[in-house]
Amino acid sequence: MDQTPEREPVSSFFGKASIDKEKTVVYYIVNGYILNGCIENGYTIGGAFLSRNNTFATEQLTDSAYYILLSLLTPRHGYGIMKYVEELTEGEVTIGPATLYTLIKKMQEAGYIVLGEGEDERRKTYTATEKGRTIIEGEINRRSRMVDHGKAAWKSATEGINHE
Repeated sequence: MDQTPEREPVSSFFGKASIDKEKTVVYYIVNGYILNGCIENGYTIGGAFLSRNNTFATEQLTDSAYYILLSLLTPRHGYGIMKYVEELTEGEVTIGPATLYTLIKKMQEAGYIVLGEGEDERRKTYTATEKGRTIIEGEINRRSRMVDHGKAAWKSATEGINHE
């Protein structure tokens, strides 16, 4: 049973005179509460409550979920997913079994992946659904824009600086 206490959305705190809206938002961002578009522990800026367990509510994937779904553009079993991610990222990203199977379960529930039919119980094969393919395509585009933004910010911040 989940022992997480009920919490008010952050937006409900904004109505209280003792809280500075700008500082509150900065506090939540600086202290790492934001997780891919949602805020951990169920807080949100807009007032909609998202639980910690609803990883896919925003359709923005964590890095592990991104690599798992990317690997499932081709049918793979669990060990094959882990090996593919490790090889694709040249060892920069490794996904352990606990993370893998937790995310596989959540992605199945979200309709992003399916279990292959008639598969051997010991060697289940998963593959991305059309919804999963749409999500990964959007995520690739979103991350590409993020890289472009980062490069532009870096260029702007470092122009005219002498790098001796």
